[in-house]
Amino acid sequence: NIFVGQSGVGKSSLVNALMPELESEVEEGEVSENSGLGQHTTTAARLYHIPTGGDLIDSPGVREFGLWHLEAEEVTKAFVEFRPYLGGCKFRD
Repeated sequence: NIFVGQSGVGKSSLVNALMPELESEVEEGEVSENSGLGQHTTTAARLYHIPTGGDLIDSPGVREFGLWHLEAEEVTKAFVEFRPYLGGCKFRD
C-alpha cells in the first residue's frame, strides 16, 4: 500500500496511528493555525514492513494533480475493477 495525497493532510500521522512503534521514526508536522493543515515534513518516500504482513509506503505530499488532457470516459475505462459499477452511482458528481 502507498499513501499519496496533498501535503499536510495526515499521511504520516496515519502511518503512526497504524504502527505506533514507528512514531519515533515518522516525523509529523505541526498543524498550521491559518490553514488547519499539517506542514510539509516528508521529503522522500519510505517503505515500512508491517509486522502482521505487508508493506506500506509513506510518500511526500503532492501539490497538484490533474488529468486535464483526458476525457472523463478515458479515465473511467482505466479502472478495470470498477467497470461493473460504472453508471450505477447514486451521486451525480
